[in-house]
Formats: sequence, C-alpha cells, structure tokens
Amino acid sequence: MKRCPRCGAENPDDAAFCSGCAQPFGAVPPGGQAYPPPPGQPAYPPPGWQQYPSGYGYPQPGYPHYAGFWIRFVAAFIDGLILGVAFFPINLIFSALSDRFYVWGSWDWHEGVSVGLLILFNLIRVGAGWAYYTIMTGRYGATLGKMLLKLKVVGEDMGPVSYGTAALREIVGKFLSGLVCAIGYIWAGFDDRKQAWHDKIAHTFVIYTEP
Repeated sequence: MKRCPRCGAENPDDAAFCSGCAQPFGAVPPGGQAYPPPPGQPAYPPPGWQQYPSGYGYPQPGYPHYAGFWIRFVAAFIDGLILGVAFFPINLIFSALSDRFYVWGSWDWHEGVSVGLLILFNLIRVGAGWAYYTIMTGRYGATLGKMLLKLKVVGEDMGPVSYGTAALREIVGKFLSGLVCAIGYIWAGFDDRKQAWHDKIAHTFVIYTEP
C-alpha cells in the first residue's frame, strides 16, 4: 500500500491514480512542490500569556485566568483563620506565663516581663507567618487558602516560583503592599493582570488552576 501525498488516502502499490482525490502518482502539484503535511497541534500550552495560533483547536480567550482582589481576599482570610487556630495554644501559654509572673513578682517586675513576653510572642508569630507563606508558596505555589480556592502563584513564564522569589514576594513585597493603607493589596483589583504590588516586585501572578 502507498499513501497519497496530497490527501493521505491509502492506495494499492500498482495504482496509477489516487482513489481519494484522483491525483496521479508521481505527479507534482502546480508550483513544483509537493503538498505539505497538515500542521500539528502543540503538545502543551505556550509559555506566559501568549495565545495559541489560530486554527490549532485551542480556545483563544481565558489563558491564563488571573485571580482578582476579592477571591484573593477570601484566600487570605482562610489563611488568617488557619494561623489563628494554630497560634491559639501558644497564646494561652504566654498568657499563663504572664499571670504567673504577676502572682510571684511586684507590679514593676510583672510589667517588664509582660512586655518582654508580648514582644517575644509577636516576633514568633510574625516569623512563623513569614515561614508559612514563604515555604508554602515556594514548595506548592499556594497557601492552604489558595489551594482551597484553586489559586496558584506563578512566575512570568507561568511556571513555579523559587523559594527566593517566594520570600521576596511574601516578606518584602507584602510589607510594602501594606505600608500605606494596604493600597498595594487593593491595587490587584484595578490592575489589568490583577497584580498587587508584591506581585510586581517579585514578577509573579496569581492565577486559577482550573478554568
């Protein structure tokens, strides 16, 4: 069996003409070149926010689907609840220690210890929060709140971000985003690609993992 170079139909080896398009075997189409094979489709989406070439059978709009301000606000609220529950036992321990020093010592001593415990507790809470957001974003591309809402943090190539990028985004970037009335966070609601200030600083995007 031999295949027609024009339409791809199968024909007997001794056939002089194609049974599908009547093209003579051995003939060359006008212009002196054989018909090119049909174009193949890409095996995976193109990087970044490029659209697929027309005629490839993939939907043109909606890739990537950026996550806006409110859905990200809900994800942050969920993360806040998770961290609050995790720190509740630690808060009880520090409160118990503060009360114990109040019973044993004078008012001045209690006041100094209470302030020291409060500072220590807040340092632990802030450090643990930074570690949570940085490790989860660097390892999985999403915190637990984002995972529940099918969101993910990606780089400019729509690929995973490194721990360094995650730290830049979650520690430095978010500090600057919240520095002036949290305007850096609100910015995501007005930006064309839904980037908050910390996204722009780290060159990241928050996208939906499902259409």
